[in-house]
Amino acid sequence: MADILDDPQASRALEYEASRLAHAYPGADEERLVSVLARTACDIHGRPFAKWPKAKKATGSKVLTMPPIWFFPTISEALRYLSPEEALALFEQDDLERLGMRQAYTSYLSSGDAPLYTIKQCATEIDRLLKHQQREGEREHLVRTGYPKTVFERSALLGSQMVELYPIKLPAWVTEEDGEYSYNWSLDPWLEDSPLCSYEDAPLYPGLDPRNIEKLESMRDNLFEARAQALTAIARWLRGSDPKAMWRGVSDALLEALSADNMYFFLGIDSSRSGFELSQPRSSLSANGALSALLSLAGHAEKELVVRTMAKTAEALGGLVRAKKLKHPKVPIQSYYAVLGTSEQERFESACDMLAKLEEKEQQFWLKFEQRVNRVLAVQSEKEGAALKRGEVEYVAKFSSAIQAPDQEYLTAEEVAHRSGVHTKTIYLMARKGALPSRRIGNAVRFIWSEVDEALRAEAERNVDARRNDRRQ
Repeated sequence: MADILDDPQASRALEYEASRLAHAYPGADEERLVSVLARTACDIHGRPFAKWPKAKKATGSKVLTMPPIWFFPTISEALRYLSPEEALALFEQDDLERLGMRQAYTSYLSSGDAPLYTIKQCATEIDRLLKHQQREGEREHLVRTGYPKTVFERSALLGSQMVELYPIKLPAWVTEEDGEYSYNWSLDPWLEDSPLCSYEDAPLYPGLDPRNIEKLESMRDNLFEARAQALTAIARWLRGSDPKAMWRGVSDALLEALSADNMYFFLGIDSSRSGFELSQPRSSLSANGALSALLSLAGHAEKELVVRTMAKTAEALGGLVRAKKLKHPKVPIQSYYAVLGTSEQERFESACDMLAKLEEKEQQFWLKFEQRVNRVLAVQSEKEGAALKRGEVEYVAKFSSAIQAPDQEYLTAEEVAHRSGVHTKTIYLMARKGALPSRRIGNAVRFIWSEVDEALRAEAERNVDARRNDRRQ
C-alpha cells in the first residue's frame, strides 16, 4: 500500500475517488477512505496492485490511456448499506479476502443464475426438459433448423444450449404466441429493413465453415436421440444416487448414437464458437454448443451426487432460498452488507464459507471429469480409427468459481449508458454491429464493463486519429 500511495498519480486518483465518496456519503473520512481504496485497488482480474499501473499507448495509437482500475471488495457498495463509520471500520479490521469472497458469493446467490437445487429438484428439472422435447413437432423442427418449435422456460440449470441443436442461421426476429415460436428470416438479419425470405434462403452464421454444414445437419437427428437418452439416464441415476451408473448411461447413450469422430466434430464446433457472442450479440448460440453443454450437465449432476456443492449450499441457506416454480432459485439479499447485523447474518455467512470450501473440491472434480471424458473419447477413437486424434479437439469443462472478478459483473445497456455517458440506443446499435462486446443471456443482452471500456477507448482513439488526419489533409 505504501508503494501505491508514494506514486503521485496514484495519490491523485485515490484522493479524487475518496473525495467523490465522501461527498456522496457525508461523514465518511477522506483520509481513511484513501487508505481503504489503496488496500482494495486491483486490476480487472481482481489482483491487488503491487505498484500503480502506468498509462500506455494502445496499439496503433499515440494516445496514452490508463488500464481499468477496480476496487474489490467494494467500499462504495458497503457505504450504501452501512453508516460511514461502520463501513470504514469493517474494511479496516476485517480480512479483505474473506470480505471480498462473501460479497462475490452474495452477488452470485442472489442473481438467479446459481443452480440452487436439491438432488431431487435437479432430476425434476431434467424431466421437465424431456417432456418438452416430446411435444408434437418439436423434434422435427429442431432437426430441421436447430431451434425449438415451442417455448421452454429456461432455468438456472437448463439454458438455451439444452433446447437448441447447432442452428446455422440467425433469424431476423422471433415472436411468441400461445407457447410457440415464429421465426422470421431475412436476407441480412443485421439490417432492419432487409427483405424477408424463407429459411432455405437465409444466410449462414458468419464464421461457419460451409464444408461442415451438410455433416452438421445430417447429424442433428442422431444427436437429438443421444441427448434424450443421456438426459433420461441423468434423471434416473440422480434419483438412484449412483454416479457411476449415471456416467455409464450417459457415455453408452452417446457412443451408441454417435461415433467418436462425430463427437470430436461437434466438440470442434463448440470450441470454435467460444467468444462468438462477443462479436455477434444477437446470436442465440451459447458459448458452448449442445454436446459440450450436455456433457457439462452430466458432470454437474454427478458432481452434485459426489460433492453436493449446490445441494448443500441450498440446505445451509434453508428458507433464505426463494424460487418461482424452481426456475431461478435465489437468495433475495441485494448485498452482503445488507445482511450484516440481521438475524440471518450467521446463517448466510456460514453458507458462503461452506460454499468456498465445496468449490475447492469441485475444482478437483471437474479436472478429473474432463480427463475421464477425453479418455473415453480417445479409447473409442482408437477402436474406430477416427480421423481426429486425441489432443486435436477435446472436451473442456470450463469450470470457474462462483467468485467472479469485479470486471465480470453483467451490466444492462442502461447501466453502461449511465457509466459511459453514451445514449442507450447507441449502446444497443454498437452491440448489434459488433462494435461493442456483449453477451446474450436468455433473451437479454448484457455487458462487462472492462470490455466495454476498452472498446469505447479504442473507438475514441480512432476518432481522434481520424480528425487529425482530416486536418492534415
